[in-house]
Amino acid sequence: MAWSSWMCIERTPELDFELEKGRVMFQEADHEKLRDFTLNLYQDWLLQQKVLQQAVRRIAELECREALSGAIVPKRQGWRGRLQGLLPFRAG
Repeated sequence: MAWSSWMCIERTPELDFELEKGRVMFQEADHEKLRDFTLNLYQDWLLQQKVLQQAVRRIAELECREALSGAIVPKRQGWRGRLQGLLPFRAG
């Protein structure tokens, strides 16, 4: 799996069916149904964004903990020095 391939949506028969079903429902809907559909779609999108944001933060937290747990920490060095020692480059 490539570095960012997990972010790509895989097309499946189930997904294609749901997309086609939504297209048909959209064509047959009146103004009020379209407004409700759009509102529900937007609310679902917001919830998915929040879940994704929480997941990314949790993954980053776990990766930092793992990186810091195996690091050799020099004596009398603050958190910046420990973090810079883990980075593959030096920030200027």
